[in-house]
Amino acid sequence: MNKSTRPPPSTIVYVIDADSAVRDSLCLLLSTVGIDSEAFDSAERFLESFDPDRLGCLVTEVDLPGMSGLDLLDRLRDRQSELLAIVLARHGEVDQVVRAVRAGAVDFLEKPFVDRILLQRILEVLGREKNR
Repeated sequence: MNKSTRPPPSTIVYVIDADSAVRDSLCLLLSTVGIDSEAFDSAERFLESFDPDRLGCLVTEVDLPGMSGLDLLDRLRDRQSELLAIVLARHGEVDQVVRAVRAGAVDFLEKPFVDRILLQRILEVLGREKNR
């Protein structure tokens, strides 16, 4: 990995997906390029441990048990969190994309996603965090 694609220090990627295989594979992918991650199976579990002072990126599925990924983005926005988010969905419906962007998502990708593209988007978000 060249210097320009390395994540900044002290950042984390929060992965929220109900599917344990998706969570595990994404965390493994991130670890192969030296990015720390934490995985959660629900938005509520994420919120229980979320540290708003830590830099990072949120990767969340739209369809979560309990609070949806879009509701989570609304909740974070209401808390004035500056955490940048990438939203994943099985079906990218226009109303979901619009709502995600209005809630502060920087990207919206359909599942199944291409690992290389998602990783590129995550690195871009982490690069933004570094420059804040």
